[in-house]
Amino acid sequence: MGHSDIVAGAVIGKSDLIEKVTHKLNHLGGSLDPHAAFLLHRGIKTLALRVKQHNESALEIAHFLEKHPAISKVNYPGLESHPNHERAKRLFDGFGGIMSFELHDGVKGAESFMRAARLPAVAPSLGGVETLVTRPSLTSHSGLSPEDSGTLGISDGLIRLSVGIEATQDLIEDFEQALEGNPRESQAIDSRQELRLANRVLGFNRTSGTMPVQLMLESSNRGMESYREIS
Repeated sequence: MGHSDIVAGAVIGKSDLIEKVTHKLNHLGGSLDPHAAFLLHRGIKTLALRVKQHNESALEIAHFLEKHPAISKVNYPGLESHPNHERAKRLFDGFGGIMSFELHDGVKGAESFMRAARLPAVAPSLGGVETLVTRPSLTSHSGLSPEDSGTLGISDGLIRLSVGIEATQDLIEDFEQALEGNPRESQAIDSRQELRLANRVLGFNRTSGTMPVQLMLESSNRGMESYREIS
């Protein structure tokens, strides 16, 4: 939980819904294995600390991005410019660690930024201790039609950022140099190395049974392209 190494959940709702779910669980099963339960228990211990850092760091980074001349738009409810900012203030104690943004240079700018950034990994996950970036048009929303993507505001150049718990200033400094368009000086890695890195980031664990990234990539040819941006 929060360490990208477990898939678990809970059902919360009215009593009639819980009764139906319980009936299904009694027939089909739904208990976590002991190792997954251990990982969940471990993650809950630091949940409050991690969420606090997610909130504070993301808000500071969102302000930085909004003021940067290379950025055309930042989508984050913690910003006063967000259309639902006041509502988010009434409902929540924080604004979360997830945001998205676009550069004036569109796809070219997004690709340049993701190549140049040194601290975040390129992977379509969120909510973990490590900072991740991805282009939804190539990963999570690659199956949408251009019309549907446009309706949802998902352009080809949109970058989704999941802020981890690294030092906020370290992330800002890294993003600042990445926005200058300086590609990282590293050797290209082959597809097997890409899969190993992505599996590590997403927490593939043979014991807990989390789906390996290789299976996720095979479901979408476009998804593979996003992982090739790691190098």
